[in-house]
Amino acid sequence: MKIEVEKEYNVNMQIDQLWNAFTDFSMETEFWGNIRDIRILRCEGNVVEREATVGPRPFGSKTKQTITMEPMKTINVKIEGESMNGYRSIELTETGQGETKAKICWNLDIMEVPAFVEGIATGQLSKATDMAIEKIGLMRAR
Repeated sequence: MKIEVEKEYNVNMQIDQLWNAFTDFSMETEFWGNIRDIRILRCEGNVVEREATVGPRPFGSKTKQTITMEPMKTINVKIEGESMNGYRSIELTETGQGETKAKICWNLDIMEVPAFVEGIATGQLSKATDMAIEKIGLMRAR
């Protein structure tokens, strides 16, 4: 089953503030409700390799993830696991007046899941993305 979600947000933050929020990997489990149990394997320059459990608690899947960053522009996460492969990409563009456009794309292949679950999974991933942006904005407001 293939799941694709593409969302764009105008976030009331400077690009460096939003970049810092997205690349604060210690807070990632707070922002993305579908990721947990992160273990960093290697950090070298703009590349981070890690293991993480992804998905709803009862159906979580252990994955290996490679994060490649182009500072203040893109964060690409390649996701590889027994039951899921794909990526999440975040592209940031400064729009002016203290706002930054964040384009977030998910493209996942999930194995061994009935086809009728596709709509539910797509909806949950879309909702998780909305909630991450909301939480990032709230964290900044504190």
